[in-house]
Amino acid sequence: MSVSSADTSTHVFQSTFGAEVLTPKNKSTLVFHRYGDQYFLEQIWSGGEQEGTQVPESRSERTIRRQLAQTRQSNMSGKVMKIETVDLVASLF
Repeated sequence: MSVSSADTSTHVFQSTFGAEVLTPKNKSTLVFHRYGDQYFLEQIWSGGEQEGTQVPESRSERTIRRQLAQTRQSNMSGKVMKIETVDLVASLF
């Protein structure tokens, strides 16, 4: 997969693999994991398609996930950052 910024000043290549769902989304969608103010792309779905693209978890995301697990174990009474899944409707071209 190739991703570029809108002004094409930044360009990234990423290995991906296929994903499937039984019920496709009506609109093209980008699925992100959100940790505080950091977002990590997880999946790309074209509207109406049962097959999509899965992005492997990055080293940075694994590190954050590990840190969250350690924080939860050691700080059960304090405020802990939660992991959220964010779906964005997108125009894919």
